[in-house]
Amino acid sequence: MATLQTTHEGSRNIIRSQRVHDPMEDLARMLPTGENGREAERGKERQRMTEQDQTRDLLATLRDALHQLECTLRRTREGVDGIGREAARLREGIEALGALQQREDTSVGIDMVIDAATDLFRAFHDLALALPDAQGDVNTLAAAIEDDENGQKA
Repeated sequence: MATLQTTHEGSRNIIRSQRVHDPMEDLARMLPTGENGREAERGKERQRMTEQDQTRDLLATLRDALHQLECTLRRTREGVDGIGREAARLREGIEALGALQQREDTSVGIDMVIDAATDLFRAFHDLALALPDAQGDVNTLAAAIEDDENGQKA
């Protein structure tokens, strides 16, 4: 809505046009237009479909990432098991050497390697155990989203 404003400067009148915010215009823009509001509903449906497509894409990304992680874990398992075996051999060797020499163990570097290898082995094991739970979470999330979509369609 435009309003006119008149100001007096000396002996002449100046008319300026100024746009004033009208909340009713905002309301009118929100009302459905077209054939009984069908156009507006189609717009909402397109937006919903876009959101559904984005949701499906994100779920597919999550599932793919979990699948790739599972494949990588399978390929890596042999190496991690080998690290665990070698860490155990190091520990046993240091203990046996300490028993033969009957003195206090001072192999800090070897202990650090053993500790790091043990931590890696545990972390790998924890990751392998957590993977099925994460896959279940994604499946639960997908089912909930599908239920929501079916509820919106009804």
